[in-house]
Amino acid sequence: MLKSSCKGELSDQYAPNPVEWVDPWGWSGWRLRKAMEAVDIFRPLGTWRNVWQTHHLIPQQVWKKHRKFFNEIGMKGREFGKDGWRNGLYMPSSQQDAIKSQRALFHRGSHNKYNARVDRRVEQIKNDYERNLQGGMCEDKAKGLARDAIQNLQDELRDRLSSSHKGVGSPVRLS
Repeated sequence: MLKSSCKGELSDQYAPNPVEWVDPWGWSGWRLRKAMEAVDIFRPLGTWRNVWQTHHLIPQQVWKKHRKFFNEIGMKGREFGKDGWRNGLYMPSSQQDAIKSQRALFHRGSHNKYNARVDRRVEQIKNDYERNLQGGMCEDKAKGLARDAIQNLQDELRDRLSSSHKGVGSPVRLS
């Protein structure tokens, strides 16, 4: 929560625009970073004033939208939850750091197009899960398949976001 004072008045407010607001201090990734550090995954140091940002592979907004589904299939806790270490990746926060680390992408604030793409993939997995249940598949097997599909999606996203910029030009901001 942000606090601001104007002419002696104190007002509490959340981000001015929660859809487009950039989290300059990285507070939204704090829990994820702590879960990653608990399993010895530490944030690389960037250039002066640029620290690598903690990125949720399945974004927080997507997780919130599908929370019931994720909980139902057992995607929770410090390993598999929204802020679990398996859902995290450190990304350079500047083009300069992306070049130094040979990454094709850097993370700087919100990324609505990425969120929409991931949301579509999660929706497909959720629909497959529901079809499996309706088709008479054992509930435990359907949950296991859905969990595996989500974890495969996370692995695929991690690989894609960690890819090299060599041969594709300069690194670009994740959008």
